[in-house]
Amino acid sequence: MYYINYHTGARKANAETIEEAKRIADEGAIYTQEIITVEDESGKVLWQRAWVETGYTWEEYAEEFDVKEEDLMIFGTSGFYAEWQNVEDWQ
Repeated sequence: MYYINYHTGARKANAETIEEAKRIADEGAIYTQEIITVEDESGKVLWQRAWVETGYTWEEYAEEFDVKEEDLMIFGTSGFYAEWQNVEDWQ
């Protein structure tokens, strides 16, 4: 079981697979300016979609980090969610 955490204090959603968790997280995402994470049953963060505020437009971010527009989640002009990142890749 995987848990979706929107970091808003609201109840977490859950899913059977990582891919399902990311899909549900994207469908439930709103303009909170908070990171979205997918966690395992122990609370360990496995995947994250970071909130990117000022400093980058989504076009600049996509170009600099070689990310496709469709991998970003854009909310108006105040910021956007970056692509899903596997936290284990950082270790």
